Amino acid sequence: MAAGNYRPSLSSNGTVLRCAFEDSNSSLSEHGLVDERELLVIRAVISEARDGVLNQGLAAITCSVIHVPDWSTISIQRVTSPSSSQDVLTVGRDGSTTWYDESMRMRAVPEFRRSDLESVVTLWLSSSRCGDQGTYTCVVEGSGVRRRSHTKLRVFAPPAHPSLSLPSLILQDSKAQLDISCDVTNLGRPRATMTLERKLPHETGFTSLTFDDVTRVENGACMTSARGIYKTLVSRDLNGTIYRCVVRPAPGSGHLFEPTWAEETLSLIPGDICESRGATLLPHPSQCRHFLQCSPGSAAMLL
Repeated sequence: MAAGNYRPSLSSNGTVLRCAFEDSNSSLSEHGLVDERELLVIRAVISEARDGVLNQGLAAITCSVIHVPDWSTISIQRVTSPSSSQDVLTVGRDGSTTWYDESMRMRAVPEFRRSDLESVVTLWLSSSRCGDQGTYTCVVEGSGVRRRSHTKLRVFAPPAHPSLSLPSLILQDSKAQLDISCDVTNLGRPRATMTLERKLPHETGFTSLTFDDVTRVENGACMTSARGIYKTLVSRDLNGTIYRCVVRPAPGSGHLFEPTWAEETLSLIPGDICESRGATLLPHPSQCRHFLQCSPGSAAMLL
C-alpha cells in the first residue's frame, strides 16, 4: 500500500482519481479492487476563531482563502450591528498590513502565509478583553472578486473564589435567627452558578440549600458580583454543621475552569459558658483568633 500527496488546482475540477492494485493475471474491476472518486475543487473563504480567556492568550481569528488566485486584499472586520461593521486590519498580497483598530493593534500580532493554493491570515490576540467577544467577518477582494465569511469569537472570564460568612457568637439556646451569607465578586462569563450546601454532623455528604435572598450586580460585560443569604433558626442539631459556598462554571466553560468553594463550621456556644465566672476572657471554642469576654450574665466577642 502506498500514499502520495496531490495538489489540485481549479483546472483539476472533475478529475477522476483511481486507486487500484496491479495484477496482470486478472481484471481488477471484477474483484472489486478499484476505487474511483471524482475530484471537486472549489473556491472558498473560511473564517475560524480560537476562543480566549480574559487577560490571557492566545485567542485568534483566522481567514483562509482557497483557490482564489486573483485576490488583492484580505480584511478582518468586527460586526457592530446587523447592518454595519468596523475594520480591524487589511493584509495585501505582499503581506503588508494596514491597521484600523488601535486598541487591538497593541495586543495582537498578524501572521500571513501564502501558497499557490491557499492564503491564510491569522490575527493572534496575546491578551483578550471582554469587548473582543463578537462576530468577525473575513472579506476577500480583488479584480471582480468579493467574498466573505463570518465567525464568532468568545471571551471567557474565570469566576472568582467565593467567601462565606457565619456569625461568630451564637448561643445554642438562643432560638435566634441565623443569617449565612455567600459572596462572590465575579461570577465570570458565561455566568457561573453560586450555591450553598450543608453537611450536618451525622451526614456523610452535602445537600443543597435554597437562598432566601439573592442579589446580583452587573459591573461590566464580564463582571457580575453576587450575594446570597440563607436564613434559619438556631438549633442544637446545627452544632458542628459544615456550610459550603460553591461556585460552579457555566455549561460550556467546564473545560477551562474548576468549581471553587469556601466552607466554615458552625460552632454553637453553650448559653451558660460565662456562668459564675465573673469578668474574664475565654478562648473561643472553634475560632482560635477570637476570645469571649465574660461579664456577669453575658458573653461578648473580642478579636
